[in-house]
Amino acid sequence: MPRYRFAVIILLILNGSPCLASGPTLAWDPVSPPPEGYRLFQRLAGTHYDYRRPVYQGPALEYTPTGLVPGKRYCWVVRAYDHGCESEDSNEVCFRPPAAGKVSGINLQRKDGKMYLVTSQMPKDQVDYYEVEIDDQVVRAEAEKAGGQARLHYELPESLASGKHTVRIRAINTWGKGPWSSPFEFTKVLPGPVSGIGLSVD
Repeated sequence: MPRYRFAVIILLILNGSPCLASGPTLAWDPVSPPPEGYRLFQRLAGTHYDYRRPVYQGPALEYTPTGLVPGKRYCWVVRAYDHGCESEDSNEVCFRPPAAGKVSGINLQRKDGKMYLVTSQMPKDQVDYYEVEIDDQVVRAEAEKAGGQARLHYELPESLASGKHTVRIRAINTWGKGPWSSPFEFTKVLPGPVSGIGLSVD
């Protein structure tokens, strides 16, 4: 029975399209001599591999799992196979898809005559962008990222009517949508009319 020397599996986490729940890209080096193909096995933490049911079987050297649930830890090993023979397991790699974060610490800031909605920071892998709901109207707002953290710093449109408004905000990342924040209320007050104009005649 041929024995294959397995190279290390390299786990690459690539950015996917939001809400598609596409997994990380698993990639491995080819073995020599070239086998008929490879079988990739997946398990949840705390369970065992089912070697009768590979999640992938074929000649490719990479695979992107789908349908992963945020917050659950997944592990993979790969085996080479050739004419009824199969190698031992490769090294194991594991990954836990980060759930979208919950927005907190919403505040209203005024600067240079403009108004901004600002949130507390969260780990940047928990948010790709935000959805801001103002009086039942939802807009997309980009995440402001620095280091390993992210937050919302959203300029309110000048067209927003004066008066009382209610805001909810949620984070969205590759793995899905986070919960809406608690409602935040604020009042936009337009500058009053200029008064006390006098006329001075020399």
